[in-house]
Amino acid sequence: MSSVFFIQWLYLTLNQHDTPNKKYQPSEIYAFCKALQKNKEAYEWLKEQGCKELATAADILLVDSRSALNSLVDYKYKTILAFLDAVDDYDGAFNFLMKMGTKSEQLLSIK
Repeated sequence: MSSVFFIQWLYLTLNQHDTPNKKYQPSEIYAFCKALQKNKEAYEWLKEQGCKELATAADILLVDSRSALNSLVDYKYKTILAFLDAVDDYDGAFNFLMKMGTKSEQLLSIK
């Protein structure tokens, strides 16, 4: 999957699930991807923009923070949690995301 497609897919998938009252901006998803690459400025920017759940997800992947994981579980960020599990090669999570992302893929094919 190309990085551009991945960012678009992540943007559309996260905006359909978990956060009905908040829609992520492309800049926030891009910053999340940069934070996953250990970019400290992007990580801090996410927190400043009110995207603490995305900063928390990056924290979980980069430093394996148990308390950060518990906060995502407590707030029921199922799609973000599935994304984290998929990164860890959990097939069930990957299949869940692919099922959730079907609408995203349809939207991406319309240009």
